[in-house]
Amino acid sequence: MNDMYIVRTILRFFSEVLILIFASLFIVNLLYELSIFRKLTNIIRPLAKILKIPEPYMACISMAMISPTVGYTMLLRIKEEHELKDEDIFPILLLISPVTQLCDTLRFGFPIALSVLGPIGGLIYLGFGLFRSITRMIIHGLYVSKKRKIIPIREEDNKKVERKRIQDAVKISLRKTLKMFKRIAVRFGIVTSIVILLLIFHVFDMIGSLIRPFLSMFGFNTYMMSVVMIQIFHFLTALYLAGTFYSQGLLTLKQVFVTIFTGNLIAIPLVHFRHYLPYRASLFGFKVALRWTLFDLCTSMFTNIIALLIAIYVL
Repeated sequence: MNDMYIVRTILRFFSEVLILIFASLFIVNLLYELSIFRKLTNIIRPLAKILKIPEPYMACISMAMISPTVGYTMLLRIKEEHELKDEDIFPILLLISPVTQLCDTLRFGFPIALSVLGPIGGLIYLGFGLFRSITRMIIHGLYVSKKRKIIPIREEDNKKVERKRIQDAVKISLRKTLKMFKRIAVRFGIVTSIVILLLIFHVFDMIGSLIRPFLSMFGFNTYMMSVVMIQIFHFLTALYLAGTFYSQGLLTLKQVFVTIFTGNLIAIPLVHFRHYLPYRASLFGFKVALRWTLFDLCTSMFTNIIALLIAIYVL
């Protein structure tokens, strides 16, 4: 897989994410201008009281189950609306992260695993996904409750409602979206350029060259190493490839999960710094995005190691 292909892939990811962010920002701003977001916060108010999280924040976390980008952009709008600092919403970002992982497992991972690994393999994959997401939720929740204070939003601010015509709401939403999007696009472009420079100087290739001898020491065969190498670049393609090898009897179900979780140990840091960090820095600033990404990286690696050990010694 040559460098130009990877650069094109990153640029395609860059353009797709910017389009998604713009659309999400516009939708979120429109929901605000039409007071629909306030109705949503009223619906989840009982749950917010139980978890002791302000309703608007809880709505962001809930929407992240449907779409992480919508959840993030809702939080960004709250930050702008209430003149909060990036640091003020850091605890909420930590609470959203495991929810987005659960969302990805249910929307993408489980359906694909079910189709390529069969009912048993798909259910095992779902079990591992739920275990990792719930474990991370507990860790992130405990950290926030012990170490981080959630900044409350003043109730009177949250209740300010001004009825607008749909045409006026669309115009205001578009203006606010463009204002926010300009800053996001510049940030995203800068960090993505840095990632591309790392690719040009073969930093990720050097990491890959160090992996093969290490994997062979632990008894990985050619098929398992092929899945791991593909996983560095695209997880879902690797899952399809592992399923293909499994269906042809070239890998056992245990080998599939050992391979996937081993590949995760290599791919997770690369994905966090190659994709997540530029995306998050574009929304919430580099300093907060870096701390957020590092915390996510630690908990994600921790739960993945546990999943790997279960796959090795239990399956």
